[in-house]
Amino acid sequence: MGLLTMSWKLMVALIAFVMMVDLINAERCPARCLCFRSTVRCMFLQLDQVPAVPSNTTILYLYKNRIKDIDKHTFHDLPKLEQLYLHFNQIDHLDPETFSNVPSLERLFLHNNKLQRIPSGAFHNMESLKRLRLDSNALICDCQILWLAKMLNEKQGTTQAAAICQSPDQLNGRSVTSLIEEFNCKKPVLTEEPTDVEITFGGTVYFTCKAEGDPEPDIVLQDGTLMIENASDSDMGSYECMAKSPAGEVKSRSVHMKPILANSHNNNHNSTKVRPKFVVTPEDVDVQDGSSARLDCEVTGLPRPVITWTFNDGPVDRQRTGTN
Repeated sequence: MGLLTMSWKLMVALIAFVMMVDLINAERCPARCLCFRSTVRCMFLQLDQVPAVPSNTTILYLYKNRIKDIDKHTFHDLPKLEQLYLHFNQIDHLDPETFSNVPSLERLFLHNNKLQRIPSGAFHNMESLKRLRLDSNALICDCQILWLAKMLNEKQGTTQAAAICQSPDQLNGRSVTSLIEEFNCKKPVLTEEPTDVEITFGGTVYFTCKAEGDPEPDIVLQDGTLMIENASDSDMGSYECMAKSPAGEVKSRSVHMKPILANSHNNNHNSTKVRPKFVVTPEDVDVQDGSSARLDCEVTGLPRPVITWTFNDGPVDRQRTGTN
């Protein structure tokens, strides 16, 4: 009995030891880096990517490396990170979400990299930010950087920032924060708005929205088109799209998707008719003799439109084609 108890205790101790080793390995200092308490130093190591560091890291030195790309989730597990030094690398772009989950970050150094564009909203969730360096990059100062100029001006009392233009030539050397009044940006204007539609359950609906502006506005509907497949009762309701840029925003009118009742097929005067509308149109293609070519065409409307193909103003030879 005593031997059995001893064996059981040894097994428990072994399991605990293995778990402790795994925990230590998960939180260990990156290879070739120097770690002391919550500070991690990984400078002058020719690194081409950000190494995994302990989750309790508060200060992370990564300058003087060859880092070019940063995954958008790289810093998301570092809630205590306060200082991040990424200067003197080769970073040429940032994802809008790269710094979206570092609530404690107070100091961010990105100077002496190759950044030309800073994506809109890249620093919006950094409420603790006190120092930001973007100087000595290749920043293009046009309407796409207007959001950053506005943000830095709004935070002048709490955040010390350096962001210097490299191009266009007439703005070379100018501080981004000094250019707000000089940008001749255009507010978004809707060029195509969604329309009301009636649909039978199980059908497919397209809502299209397009806009223009400078800088090019973001549209809530991806690619300007919202496609709802297998429409059900829960999809019925009101829809609208919004085009937004640092220069302003605009919303479409609210449009409605309604179901076609079962008896409405026999009472066309009770249902709304929607004129055919191209969603996907054929495009020119170059092909070699004897090879196949594909042309796509999609149309919406009520009642459902019939698509007819023609070739040189004549009917298409159906023996040589296939249609869906």
